[in-house]
Amino acid sequence: DKIKKGILSFSGSKRRLEFVGNLSTGAIVYDDYAHHPTEIKKTLKALRTQYPKKKIIAIFQPHTYSRTKNLFEEFITSFDSVDVVIITDIYPSLREEPDPIISSMLLADRLSNRHKDVLYLAIAGDVVKYLNEKRFRSDTVVVTMGAGDIYKLHSQLKFE
Repeated sequence: DKIKKGILSFSGSKRRLEFVGNLSTGAIVYDDYAHHPTEIKKTLKALRTQYPKKKIIAIFQPHTYSRTKNLFEEFITSFDSVDVVIITDIYPSLREEPDPIISSMLLADRLSNRHKDVLYLAIAGDVVKYLNEKRFRSDTVVVTMGAGDIYKLHSQLKFE
């Protein structure tokens, strides 16, 4: 009985395709900790399955220069199931120095060779401005993704 009660009350893991709310304009917002290409693909595939007719916007903050560099080619194919990809600056780790060879701008550029709608918006404030200007309606799902602090931009958005 205790196990059954526990399972029934379990609301899911934090930052794993976590429903954040509906924007005041109607768009649905989710957040996910995905920072590896495999996680990203599976999360976005799940969203596409759940919302087959909605426009899906993935806002991705790469985590660490080394991971972005080592998995660069895999990241390029991770966003195939969404309509718009927004890439923000890499969230650095204290354990590594910035790598001038890799950047989010480079990732966005390479993604745009494969994907029709890719934006590089360096900081969260740029993303918030974009979302506010576009005023996405209920036909749109927005998902923030990454192991850094991308989820903090939610506090700057207007929810119902």
